[in-house]
Amino acid sequence: MKLNFSKYSGNIVWVIVAAFIVILPFIWADKAILDASQLSRLLGLAIFLPVLAIIILILIKNGFRFQFSRAEKVIFGGLLVFMLMHFVSSINAINYHEVVFRTAKEFLFILWFFFVYQLLIAKQNGAGVLVKSIVLMGCVFMGIAACQLASSDFTAFESANRNLTYYLNQVMQNVYSTCSNKNLFASILFLIFPLSVYCIYLSVKEKGWLSKVWLAISVIAVLGEVIFFTLLLTRAVMGALAIAMFLTMILLYIYILVIRPRKRGVPTSKKLKLTMIIAPAVIVLASIVFVGFTETKVEQMVTERIMLTFSPEEYGYRSNETGTTAISMRTLIWQKTIEMIKEHPLLGSGPGQWQILIPKYGVDEFNEALREGSLTYQRPHNDFLWYAAEVGILGLIGYLIFFIGILFIGVRNIFKTDNSKSAIFNIIAISALVGMAFIMNVDYPHERIEHNVVYLSILALVLANFKIENRNFAEEENTEIGTKKSTIPTIAIMSICLIISAIGLQQSYTYYQGEHNARRVLQAHYGHNWKLVMQLTRNVRTQAYTLNNYTVPMPYYRGFAESMMNKNDLAVIDFERALELNPYHILTINALGTSYNMQSENDKSIELYSRTLEISPRNVYALVGIAVQYLFKKDFDNAINYIRNVDPDTKDKPENYQKICLSICRHSALKYKDLCNEAKLAEWINDENRIMASLAKFQKMRHLSWGEFLQLELGK
Repeated sequence: MKLNFSKYSGNIVWVIVAAFIVILPFIWADKAILDASQLSRLLGLAIFLPVLAIIILILIKNGFRFQFSRAEKVIFGGLLVFMLMHFVSSINAINYHEVVFRTAKEFLFILWFFFVYQLLIAKQNGAGVLVKSIVLMGCVFMGIAACQLASSDFTAFESANRNLTYYLNQVMQNVYSTCSNKNLFASILFLIFPLSVYCIYLSVKEKGWLSKVWLAISVIAVLGEVIFFTLLLTRAVMGALAIAMFLTMILLYIYILVIRPRKRGVPTSKKLKLTMIIAPAVIVLASIVFVGFTETKVEQMVTERIMLTFSPEEYGYRSNETGTTAISMRTLIWQKTIEMIKEHPLLGSGPGQWQILIPKYGVDEFNEALREGSLTYQRPHNDFLWYAAEVGILGLIGYLIFFIGILFIGVRNIFKTDNSKSAIFNIIAISALVGMAFIMNVDYPHERIEHNVVYLSILALVLANFKIENRNFAEEENTEIGTKKSTIPTIAIMSICLIISAIGLQQSYTYYQGEHNARRVLQAHYGHNWKLVMQLTRNVRTQAYTLNNYTVPMPYYRGFAESMMNKNDLAVIDFERALELNPYHILTINALGTSYNMQSENDKSIELYSRTLEISPRNVYALVGIAVQYLFKKDFDNAINYIRNVDPDTKDKPENYQKICLSICRHSALKYKDLCNEAKLAEWINDENRIMASLAKFQKMRHLSWGEFLQLELGK
């Protein structure tokens, strides 16, 4: 008996898809891996994609075929170029393990887009279910965040009269649902917000008790999203909302006043025209009155948040990461990313290589943690520059053809469709996607699984709407189930998809296991449990997981444990392996330099520390390390010159920093004793506090040599 899956499975298919989307926020491996959401959700996506593949294979068995119009060929062609550049750009890569994983991850995202798109074509009743399931996903995210909000302490915020955004930000740091941080939570809500608004529109248009239920859910979702937008006050999302709302208004006016009258042959009523003119004016006037005659904390917070972007000094604001404003920090990172792009403009540096290469372009402009290597960047906070840096300008062009092509099709849908629901959806979707592009220019939603699921689903909905709304859909495209088109292209594409899915699943599982192990290694490392570190990293050389999500190469931890157990010969081997995986990792370079020092290989030690100074000229450990080597060589001038380059305000210094400085200063001073008063010199040499005070003064006087300085301090 033939299984007529296509006849009975429409609802089942979309129930399965909806279930995955709603469950996604609950996939949260807290206290199991370093990033509780990313790899756990990637693994969830990798497990679910074969389910979609099986469904599509059954549809193919029942006659479904992949068919692509000319416009679709351009869009998928751009996507193909983007993906092929992941392979081509790998010729410049340093760490091929990261290339394989990042490429597999990107392919899993594309598979989600492709499978959802094909299901929307095959099962055309699925668009509404897909939209509503994403709205439910937003409700789940907000429900979890509401629990976090309820347990937050607003005491400091409530008593503050100034810098309200600072105090609110401190409270909201712990309100991120299961999105890793509050900015990512805000950006996923931004993507879901337009679909929540569209659900209200759909529910008002439809009849029945179920429509009323969905109307209530949608209204609650919209209100919740507005509340969280207000509390989170994420500037990227505020900007995206402003762009999306403005674009929605423009497109809506064009549709209602121009396009719809032409389609229907009936002019827009004077009443509606008057309403559309008066309503915005009333809203603007009411806002001005509200701002002018009231003084609320919300108003003050919004004002402060905007001013932080343009005049942060007024509020004494500095980024925790860099010691500069967030805008200044990102500008620096973008400049260095552009330098990386210039080095490999067409082909890029390879997938996953940005985080490895970025220190190469210098970290001296940043704060102490970045200069010393205890903090590293994993992303440039600009997804488009990220694409260009890793897969080259050609890869970026391919992606833009895909993205802008679908935007163009969405605009075409608005002008061509006779269906008001379709037009309204495309207006909302295009506005959301343009707003998302703004966020992608200042943040990193491209990295996150939940963002890609929603973002790519919206793109698939717009493209599918174009296909379904095409008047000649059935005759020209011939994609309905039951047609007699050749199965060879479809089977070939599905075969490639299945191979990609299998590789993606293997890589996702491997990296999940690797990060689980990396978390245990990190805990043992900070707990100084060197034997456990050795045990956990025993097989690190054969694992595909090579860098943790702080960009630290895993062999570094083994080498560090070995050095602490006085096994310096083994430590050297593992530190060198670590540098093969990440040659610009400051901590590893310094650790290898120290290991060579312990083996009395002074020249190699100086060479390693000098490599650090090429990246971070003010790195304390490298400066002190070289100074020690010159002290051993009795080259006191070079020793004191390296010590003088240490920033005296640096908090993180080697444990024996003062002892080293005292030894160098004393030996260097004795070299210039003829320039000094003998009694003053003797008194100075025996006073440790005075020596350190003199050194701190010398470190700030860049125009004097050590001899000239001593002559001023201790002269005859």
